Amino acid sequence: MRTAAVSRDSIEKRSASWRHAVGRKAVMGRQEARMGRLMILSSHKTIDASPSSLRPVEDEILESTGCHSVFWCGRGASALYWAFRVARARRPDVMHPEVVLPAALCASPANAAIAAGLKVRFADVDPGTALTNESYVSERINNRTVAVVFVHLYGRTAALKELADVCGRHNAMLIEDAAQALGGRLPDGTPVGSVGDACVFSFSATKILECGGGVLTLRTEEEAAVLEAVSANYRHDAPMDEAVVRRMSESFRNLQHGAIALLRLRKIKHCATWFLPLLPKYRGLLVRPLRQVDKIIPAWTSLPQTLRHRQEMANIYAERLAGGPWRLPLGYGLSGVCWRYTILVDDNLDALDLTDGLRQDGFLASNHYWPLPPFYHPEDECGNAENFARHCLNLWVDGKMDGSTTGRCADKLWSLVKQWFRPASRVEKTIIDERHTFQ
Repeated sequence: MRTAAVSRDSIEKRSASWRHAVGRKAVMGRQEARMGRLMILSSHKTIDASPSSLRPVEDEILESTGCHSVFWCGRGASALYWAFRVARARRPDVMHPEVVLPAALCASPANAAIAAGLKVRFADVDPGTALTNESYVSERINNRTVAVVFVHLYGRTAALKELADVCGRHNAMLIEDAAQALGGRLPDGTPVGSVGDACVFSFSATKILECGGGVLTLRTEEEAAVLEAVSANYRHDAPMDEAVVRRMSESFRNLQHGAIALLRLRKIKHCATWFLPLLPKYRGLLVRPLRQVDKIIPAWTSLPQTLRHRQEMANIYAERLAGGPWRLPLGYGLSGVCWRYTILVDDNLDALDLTDGLRQDGFLASNHYWPLPPFYHPEDECGNAENFARHCLNLWVDGKMDGSTTGRCADKLWSLVKQWFRPASRVEKTIIDERHTFQ
């Protein structure tokens, strides 16, 4: 399937409009938030005033989202943890609170929810985009649901009004996870983070900006007051040395990826019985302080250039991979953000084989994300999420890539296709041969 390339003018207009989208409501939110800008710490203080050096970033975030307050954290998972604490505290009538997450996402949101005392439930996703929607969420939401998370996965966005209405009817917070969509826009042109009761941004490694830290925005003054109250009684974990953090992070990745290999091979159906008891050992990775304040402003000013570079790399893939045995993504052109260029390979190909072949030649590729229900709540079967995971191939578009490397990666992918593709017909084989010759 062919996808249209996104022009540089379109990229710059979308980026500029996100950074300067100041409606009347957003202006009012900015003015009211002067006393609401806080920084969450997990050291000697839980909440302290944020340094004035961060004000330009705070202003732009508040203006674009229309929220009341910005809270700084050590990482996106920390921001999610505090969002879940707010969701739980604002519903004291719920004895066994739950959160609904999309089935296709990384493990951090689920880990943060459990650490905050919530039971995780999973909604299935659209088979072509891996984004959930109001229909799938409605199958899981109930009178115990205190929050619903919408993840702008891979930089793709979706209209959220209907989902917000579903959450409103159940008095559940809608939390936008924009860790992979910083600077992005919804299909109606409004910025990400402008619909949810809360939004989370991440500046950790592999994200759009990699300066360290995370942000939680809260829409109302009342929600900010709830956060201040629940954080006042927070019991701080002993700080972890950065070397220990790296080892623990690697340990968790190995733990999860080892289980994913068994799930992919259908050797096991779930692993929750042994996986969940180990989560408390990794709690120290979740709630962490903001350490690298000095790196945030320089990174933030580079956001338009960073988004433009990612779009340019994505456009190269769109042109060079057109007509192949896969489905190319469309969402990055609508949102203005491409975190990974994620294609869905046809049934005649093995996404893992392609990934291995690319990696052997030094190209960056992955197959994230395997659905989370088998790890946390196996009863929530999500067939679309698993089917997506078996076919997806993520290609890098960040600063590690340039035009030449991206083009060679696309050429390598065509070479692997010619080697491994099992065509359904002679005509299909001719198309593959001709396309690779053209490249």
